[in-house]
Amino acid sequence: MITRPIIILVSIALMCSTNVIGQHLITMQNNTALDYGFQVVQSGNITLNTSQYTVMSTLLTAYANEMAMLEFEPDTIMSSGDTVDFDGILTNSSDTIIIQMRVTMGNAGYEVFHSGAGNGFDLAWFDDLNFHGATFTVQGDPFTFKFKRIPDIVDNDDDVLFAIQEDFIYSIDSTDLNNPNVINVMTYNIQMTPIVSFNFFERATYFPELISPYQDVVVLEEVFEDMTRINDLTPGMLAVGFPHYTAVLNDTALSYITSPTNGGVLIYSRWPIETEEEIKYANCSNNGAFDCLASKGVKYARVNKLGKLYHIFGTHMEAGGSAADVQYRIEQYGEIANFMDTLSIPADEAVIFTGDLNTGPKDGLEYDSLRSNTNPIIPLHTGYFESTFSYADTGRIIDHVWGQADHLHPIESYNKVITFRSVDSVMWGIFDFSDHRTVLGRFVYPGIQPGPLVDTALCAGDTLTLSVGSSDPLLYQWTLDGIDIPGANANTYTINGASASSIGTYVCDVTNYNIYGDQGDVLSPIFYPEGPDTLEQTYTFTIAAIGYQDPCGVGVSEEVGGRDISVVPSPNDGRFELRIADFAKYEQIELYNSVGSLVSKRAITGPSIRYDISALGPGMYFIRIGGKAHSAATRIILY
Repeated sequence: MITRPIIILVSIALMCSTNVIGQHLITMQNNTALDYGFQVVQSGNITLNTSQYTVMSTLLTAYANEMAMLEFEPDTIMSSGDTVDFDGILTNSSDTIIIQMRVTMGNAGYEVFHSGAGNGFDLAWFDDLNFHGATFTVQGDPFTFKFKRIPDIVDNDDDVLFAIQEDFIYSIDSTDLNNPNVINVMTYNIQMTPIVSFNFFERATYFPELISPYQDVVVLEEVFEDMTRINDLTPGMLAVGFPHYTAVLNDTALSYITSPTNGGVLIYSRWPIETEEEIKYANCSNNGAFDCLASKGVKYARVNKLGKLYHIFGTHMEAGGSAADVQYRIEQYGEIANFMDTLSIPADEAVIFTGDLNTGPKDGLEYDSLRSNTNPIIPLHTGYFESTFSYADTGRIIDHVWGQADHLHPIESYNKVITFRSVDSVMWGIFDFSDHRTVLGRFVYPGIQPGPLVDTALCAGDTLTLSVGSSDPLLYQWTLDGIDIPGANANTYTINGASASSIGTYVCDVTNYNIYGDQGDVLSPIFYPEGPDTLEQTYTFTIAAIGYQDPCGVGVSEEVGGRDISVVPSPNDGRFELRIADFAKYEQIELYNSVGSLVSKRAITGPSIRYDISALGPGMYFIRIGGKAHSAATRIILY
């Protein structure tokens, strides 16, 4: 995938004895998302034919790991006084870096030097075992060029490894952090698996430093190695601002966990985790991936970001491709859905489920089963095109950060696949933090805050502006007593020149309407093989109960209410109980309609009086109680 212009010239130099010299291998570590064409230009006082050196690849692929590029054996070719230069040219359009390899033959033997120059740097020649390099920019983004000789005293065939690193990995808008309606969730299978993976300390120590300071939640999988988690990973996460975290999924310290390792899922958060739950999957198979060695399942955390609740589910599902693996994985789709149901999460709160699902859009019927069981909201995908390291396998994305369509829908969302790598001296030769890439999910949710019910009576000609308390790009429809108000499609509605027709209950229906899978990018048709999905979610907010007086002041005063009078239930269907505190102060009850006309009158006989005015129909009514020295009033809304 070629996205930026750059040319890189690769060259090497080593010092060797006069004895038989082995083949010298030049390898390249490409820690960028760029593909480079590769060619070699040879010069010096002797000209070699192409059979005297080997160009091992004409393409350096994106994220290539120590790819062999050039091999040269000078033993039978060079004589005293000879010089051979190699320029290995890595091309991605226009920018240039020159890395020179010069091999000289003198009376004392061979000498090989390496150096580099490019955009803003010009290095000296080196023949030692130290790290050398420079930083530079490509179209404004920071890059690092670095190299180190790899000695082989036994065979006299020292190699050199060059690395190109794109230092700018990802960014998050700083305003996201203090916005309760935006959440950024990362998922990463960090591959801390005892026996089959290594370098736990190095990876756990350097990984937290790569996380954006505006990242809200990090969900990790395969955190199986307990000592590294306790001594290195969690202290590192605390140091970069994640003070809240769950226990590891299905910890082996629990009496009912009998597998050799835990479930490996851990949730870190910048915001308080109010509660956590977990389940263990019912079945596992050792046929394909030895999953029974772990205690896989689902970890749940309820995160409170500045007052808004987010329900985060992290999981690592059955791996492997055997028939049993596939069957158990399909069962797990249902198990995570059932787990969500048991928690009785309100429909107007956000659910995000994430992790290594070991299922992607190229998995056919299995992917269909995942979608049908979990009803996900699959965001637009940006960034790299696969989440493992199967180069050029477009759509091989098995790590996901998804919403959930049975709960609050986001206004906008995306997933982005990025690659964490490092050329730090401690990470040299390791480079990768995992055998998976990282997936970022960003979700923006509605921030509707309608405020308390506006309960008032307007005078003739009054103006009143009602607001649903939202500035989000949503669809709005105002209704009056259940009837759409023509043209009332904004987040506010103004009653101009109040009249008898203004009476009633004002409601705003707010609809979040999104189409997923219609973006026209490479991945959308892969994630949505049957075409785009349309998701629509409507919430109804009762904003105001409006009465009317003409002329103003006739009927019930606008200053209504008081601790002496209450209606239960409220609102109601016309059948209710009127409760009067200190009823001895009052003598009479008067019932008025919304325009102030007296409907009925009765004496007060006790602290509780039952009414049935259901025959009057829906609307707003007023009750006034009065005595010789006291009065109080309240409104009643009939539906």
